Amino acid sequence: MRKVFRVWDPAPHLDLDFFWEGRHEDSDRGAVGGEGRLIWLTKGAAAYDRNAIYSEYRGEMADGRPDGVGTLTFRSGREFEGTWISGDMTGHGILRYENGDEYTGGFRANKPDGLGRYAAVDGTRFEGRFIDGERHGPGILITPNGERWHSIWQDGKEIQRTLEDSEAIELAQRSGLEVSVYSDRKKNKKFKRGGRDDGFSRFVYSASNDDGHCHHQARL
Repeated sequence: MRKVFRVWDPAPHLDLDFFWEGRHEDSDRGAVGGEGRLIWLTKGAAAYDRNAIYSEYRGEMADGRPDGVGTLTFRSGREFEGTWISGDMTGHGILRYENGDEYTGGFRANKPDGLGRYAAVDGTRFEGRFIDGERHGPGILITPNGERWHSIWQDGKEIQRTLEDSEAIELAQRSGLEVSVYSDRKKNKKFKRGGRDDGFSRFVYSASNDDGHCHHQARL
């Protein structure tokens, strides 16, 4: 029996086909609902053809739209994981960008909004308030060399920056070691799946200063 259902389309201008696999279909309202998997793919392509998939959503749906907790992944590499209201990223979540940058915090109407943290691939981090997708107000900016700055923003532009008390930084360093690491997400996934024969060597680094001296250890 063929059935016609209504679902949310993140890119209607591309004229894509969709495939829904879920636990519940609201036939009375003509829209899918419940928890499941919704993929959009090239028109006429098979649902099992990974190369044809434009976007994939896994999570809760209501009235044909993401509603609740779910993850939307695009072929470009952009990914949102968090809460949805009627098809919009709203609430709290994690947005991973194509270039590897990552935002964690509040969202409203598909944009960062509220308190959040933006971590760039070069090691720069900003923690503060976002409004309508832009940094706005006071926050903490941490540069790749580990310096912490009091930073003030207005409509996405930094208008003031003041270095934190150097003594406070020294006290923090006495209690341990903080390491900033650049991570290539695609290679990291291969690293987790593979072994020594895939060209990704596994290693463990640790450091301690229990006896007043700093001890370092690296193990392949």
